[in-house]
Amino acid sequence: MDITLQVVLNAPNHTLSNAQNTAARYRRGDIVGVYKRSEVVESPSNPRLGFVHITGVPITLRQFERVKRRLTTGKYAPEVGLAGRTTLRRRKWRLLASAVPLAARNTLMAQGEITVSWAVVKPYFRRKVITNNLDPSLDDETNTLTDADL
Repeated sequence: MDITLQVVLNAPNHTLSNAQNTAARYRRGDIVGVYKRSEVVESPSNPRLGFVHITGVPITLRQFERVKRRLTTGKYAPEVGLAGRTTLRRRKWRLLASAVPLAARNTLMAQGEITVSWAVVKPYFRRKVITNNLDPSLDDETNTLTDADL
């Protein structure tokens, strides 16, 4: 199955007075939406958002809904003594600009979309899943896809 990730390319970076609001805002690389490739028929019209098309993802339609849910959830911490949660990040998963090779990053920024194969991005997602499953506190967003992975 081919899927498309809609990501934030240019997020606002002005300072907010409240730390909770700062944590809850979208950051560059946050995954805003996950779609089947067949659902995306237009190029991105919003200059703040872009598309990353991933071809050859080995999932079924049923698994797609689970993947979509997981990629668009936030990262939270339980409130101690209160009924609620504290937002640590708006999205648990993020496409880091430093993780994207320079040529692909330039294409993404200029055209608003790129197409990559599952074989290219699989090592990045695998490292993120392993880190989150073993010890989520170690997920400091340094698990990046490097040129050596390509």
